[in-house]
Amino acid sequence: MEKNQIKTSDKLAAEKMKQIQFLKLQAVKPEKGEYIFRIVNYDNRDFRVFNKVGKILNVFMHRGKGGIGDVIMTTPVIEAAKLKYPASRITYSTLVQFLPLLEQNPFIDELVPLKAKETQKDFDIVVDLTTDCIKYELSKKMAVDLNRPVIFAKSCGLTFDNIPAPKVFLSRGEILRARDELARMKGLKIGLVLT
Repeated sequence: MEKNQIKTSDKLAAEKMKQIQFLKLQAVKPEKGEYIFRIVNYDNRDFRVFNKVGKILNVFMHRGKGGIGDVIMTTPVIEAAKLKYPASRITYSTLVQFLPLLEQNPFIDELVPLKAKETQKDFDIVVDLTTDCIKYELSKKMAVDLNRPVIFAKSCGLTFDNIPAPKVFLSRGEILRARDELARMKGLKIGLVLT
């Protein structure tokens, strides 16, 4: 057995293994009653491993919990990864209700809802942007010294000296609708930008 493969002849076990995010059904050998699964390379989330590699990196970044602000806080690491590795192909996945926030992001090549089938694809790097911040913040207690975008960048081996600001990119239609809406408003207009 190869180190990244699991073989079984138990059909019930194989059905259960199909549901495991880190296993991909590679082959079925009916004559032997054998199922072969490949362990997807999910421990590799550090971009530094690929500093000298001249290939297109197939990257999967995902955020499985949190709210709108949490998803927006992941945008700097997406941008930093794409700027450092312009030939990379970045797939980003999150809860379906947050996908519209990222539809216009030019640093994302593919945007998909977070489902098990997406985790079965063959990626070079997988970055889970769900738990790093809370782990770091809990470990620091009251002395948190890094902001969330920097924590994300640091956790996947990207330099964080000049990490970009969080961004939401708007479509031309969204910009025009906002302009029309503001033009119809009378009186004082106050806009808040939280940084």
